[in-house]
Amino acid sequence: KQINDKNYNLYQSETKEIVIKNGITEIGSMGLFMKWNSLAKITIPSTIKTIGNYTFSNCKQLQTVLFEQNSELETIKDFAFQNCNKLKTKDGKI
Repeated sequence: KQINDKNYNLYQSETKEIVIKNGITEIGSMGLFMKWNSLAKITIPSTIKTIGNYTFSNCKQLQTVLFEQNSELETIKDFAFQNCNKLKTKDGKI
């Protein structure tokens, strides 16, 4: 299962947190959440295997990406978190 729908951009101006649904295996659309200026936190389920190119790039307020335990993540593609300058790294979190 893949999140691959540009209609998510309808919510970009007001969304501060995203919890991706368990069972999704790929965040595949190029730049799907790109430039979500209010987004500060993302929770990624253990079932995600791939985060696509530019998926969260230019999310200027993004501070925390939490990967659930037993993550199956294999690939973070190019520039997935480009220009997320507030993003921190600590204790299994990006």
